[in-house]
Amino acid sequence: MTVTLLLSGVPGAMCREIAALASSEAYRQDFTIAEAGLSSREDAGRRVELAPAVSVVCEPAERAGAVLSRGGLESPVVVDFSAPDAVAGNLAVYTKVGVPLVVGTTGYDRQRAAEMVRSSRSCAVLAPNMAAPVVAITAALRWASERFPGVLQGHELHIVESHQSSKRDISGTARALLPAFQALGLSAQEDVIEPVRDSARQRDLGVSGEHLGGHAWHWYRARSPEGAMELELSHRINGRRVY
Repeated sequence: MTVTLLLSGVPGAMCREIAALASSEAYRQDFTIAEAGLSSREDAGRRVELAPAVSVVCEPAERAGAVLSRGGLESPVVVDFSAPDAVAGNLAVYTKVGVPLVVGTTGYDRQRAAEMVRSSRSCAVLAPNMAAPVVAITAALRWASERFPGVLQGHELHIVESHQSSKRDISGTARALLPAFQALGLSAQEDVIEPVRDSARQRDLGVSGEHLGGHAWHWYRARSPEGAMELELSHRINGRRVY
């Protein structure tokens, strides 16, 4: 069965990455890209080339229902990497239609989004990170917080997360880990997260010029009260293909 991907967030970098991968020799038997791509009103009517031999005509995201009802889409799935402030409106349309969806955007109200999905006919993946290794590490940290609650009581937590300058919100992955750090005994509110979007600072951290436009470098550091011990967890993702 071929799955048709209706991309939302066109002409963004993640939509381009998905289109390139879906149209590659390894996946073209399984996926096809819908001829329409959901976008902001400003891009409506534009034809955008997402990958070699893959182009879409931009439609405002609120017209997703009309795009789907035009027919001809075989087993459609919406993949949304739109702006954080657009997700709630987009979800209202998707869930009304009842289409399956994947939301990879971060910075939106995930609890509200989950409630919208549960009260609809849609099924959805709502995840702040789509990279399987990072998801596994996240799950491991949550397991540790349940197994060893309070073990880092009194330690000071500092998180540095570096992403491309176009990322508007604080990392959803970093925010999603805060409850696990809290369960481990750390005082972990959102103000412990330091977002880095300045290219000069990112170069100092070690990000190459090639990946300034797309990367996710994170450091999670817990320091003991007397400063005698420091624990660090980090990951460095270059590009977007891993998602």
